[in-house]
Amino acid sequence: MEPERRSPDQREPEGNQTFRPPRRLVKSLLAAATLGLVTLSPHLEISHSHAQQVTGMRASHFRVQLETYPPPFERQIKTLLEGSQAEPQPGGKVLLSQPSLKYFTTNGTVEVQARSANCLFDTMSHNVSSTNILQVEMANGKFYTEGRGFLMRRTNNSIFLSNEVHTVIRLTARKSLKP
Repeated sequence: MEPERRSPDQREPEGNQTFRPPRRLVKSLLAAATLGLVTLSPHLEISHSHAQQVTGMRASHFRVQLETYPPPFERQIKTLLEGSQAEPQPGGKVLLSQPSLKYFTTNGTVEVQARSANCLFDTMSHNVSSTNILQVEMANGKFYTEGRGFLMRRTNNSIFLSNEVHTVIRLTARKSLKP
């Protein structure tokens, strides 16, 4: 007799039936673990040496939540990093194509958005860096800056621009950020 199917959020019924997570969830966890981004449990940890060995693989629509707000907004994303393509690199890093770094307010609207041609995401420290141009814009359009070469440190949510920095401050706001 086959056990009844349940959604993943339902509790295990009493008895000796075994819970099997949906295949989609398993595939997602395996893909994230391959990139070295997920620790499955305190006892089963993806080794960083394995993450260094995985090369030549690409993932599309990369998305990682870098930070959430403290309570009572703990379900709200504070910082989100996205990329059109992701390719694992040695040392637990991921090369992202067309990355977008977004900072959200507690009500979920984009406050600041930063874009670049590509960047390196360090899966250990969650720092983001590149030698390419980074464009940063406030959602209200009043502040825009760009520079070549950048480092975003997660520890203090700072973005450092290295060279050729240009800043525009507008007295009137523009309508919205580009998608």
